[in-house]
Amino acid sequence: MAINAALDRQIASLLANAPTDFATQLAVQAIAPVLKTIGLRLRHPRYFIIQDLKHNHWAVSSLRHRHLSGLTKNVAYAYSDRQDANQERLKQAPEHSTCAELELIFLLFQFVSMKELDSLILFEQPHHLNQGTELVRLEIQQLWEAQVQKLRQHLA
Repeated sequence: MAINAALDRQIASLLANAPTDFATQLAVQAIAPVLKTIGLRLRHPRYFIIQDLKHNHWAVSSLRHRHLSGLTKNVAYAYSDRQDANQERLKQAPEHSTCAELELIFLLFQFVSMKELDSLILFEQPHHLNQGTELVRLEIQQLWEAQVQKLRQHLA
């Protein structure tokens, strides 16, 4: 139940910090249930992302398909444990990166807006970096757009 309350607080914060124009407020209210539904499938209210300080964006990895070498996807990783995130950061470019702690709702909200990303891999269990939960950006974006479309139809 604790994650439910944390997500509710995070959604309230997202709404409070969204631009105050009517259309944006309604859009954020429309997508909030999508973000919460996804959030409730996960275990933690906060995650750590490796962030590139030089360019002020998340660290992104390009993965190649094992059998189809021309097929790649860009992913970012989110860690439930700061130590795991920091160990991965140190393997990359430690002098140009940091581990940023993000609330889950804000993480999901940002993720959907990052067109260069295909997926977000969340490591739910500390020290188990061989098992991650993949979220596909286009799937979440489609759910998001469906909610906004319902809102438009309701208001029309």
